[in-house]
Amino acid sequence: MELQDKPLSPQESLQLIEKFIAGARFSMRKFAFSIVLFGILIPLAALLQYFLIVFAKSEWSWLPWPVLMTAGFIISMIYYSRLGKKEGVDSTQALFFRSLFIWGGLSYFLLAFLCGALQVNPISFMLALTSLLIGVSGLALRYPPLLWGGVLFFIVAIVCVYLAPVNQLLVMALSVIIGYLIPGILLTRQKETA
Repeated sequence: MELQDKPLSPQESLQLIEKFIAGARFSMRKFAFSIVLFGILIPLAALLQYFLIVFAKSEWSWLPWPVLMTAGFIISMIYYSRLGKKEGVDSTQALFFRSLFIWGGLSYFLLAFLCGALQVNPISFMLALTSLLIGVSGLALRYPPLLWGGVLFFIVAIVCVYLAPVNQLLVMALSVIIGYLIPGILLTRQKETA
């Protein structure tokens, strides 16, 4: 059987595009687990660090970050390895989003290392990277909650430059809840046919 290139009508083209977007949203729902997981862990780490700086006056205030982010990474890898075994082959869209978030995650670790080595507060840089990841995802999916989350992180990254480092932790925690956790929860509630 020979495949032929047949020009698509405008209606068929639109249906193909809508099918791609619906498939991408469904694929993204699989990755909503990590969005929700880190949407919980990041504000928790920020608030724990704030508490350790302001109230406990601890020199170990940085400790919640490596502990919680490592735990989140391990939980995500276990979840997705089990999901991969169960579901088999991924779509192109799923591969795109997995690659985007894997490289984004590696970039977070790189930024943390570089900022630590240079003795620079990483929060604005982390929020800027989050803006890129969430904004691109929102655009690719045509999913407004993620797109607006990306815009929020862009603005908050700039605002944090003008705040005291300890106050940046509170602003970051709130922005992650609004711009990351809430869109992730909404994405998990999308119907499969969305």
